Amino acid sequence: MSLKTEILVAKPMLVMKFPNDTDLSTVLSEHLLEYKEVFSELCKLYAGALVIGVSSASCESSSTQLRVLNP
Repeated sequence: MSLKTEILVAKPMLVMKFPNDTDLSTVLSEHLLEYKEVFSELCKLYAGALVIGVSSASCESSSTQLRVLNP
């Protein structure tokens, strides 16, 4: 199944299960991982979205520290 198809199928299910704003890790851990075989591409997308914040934060922190050391 393609990512577009997985999103079309998963969206109504996730909206019903999580009607309020919910963070990505909760949606992934509490619901999507149960259906990992069915929504494999969507699980990869969610996992990637969770990692991007962490990996970019370390880069931003390094560049900020560099500016402080070399004004």
